[in-house]
Amino acid sequence: MKFEEIEVVASVYDWPEFDVLKGDIGTLVHVYNAGEAYEVEFIDPKEGYLIALLTMGPDDIRKPAPDELVARRGT
Repeated sequence: MKFEEIEVVASVYDWPEFDVLKGDIGTLVHVYNAGEAYEVEFIDPKEGYLIALLTMGPDDIRKPAPDELVARRGT
């Protein structure tokens, strides 16, 4: 599946070293080489600070389900 810049995506895997867990919602901010990789920004929605900016492959992200919320775990 190909994604577009500024698209909302969800992480497929845990990335605990970056404080990003499976299902966390991010914004795709850059597409590399026609979709070979993506730059995804994860922001804390309450405080507005950057959690992580990760380069992810197409198998690392997915479209979020319509009922998934942009909310930080445990808050």
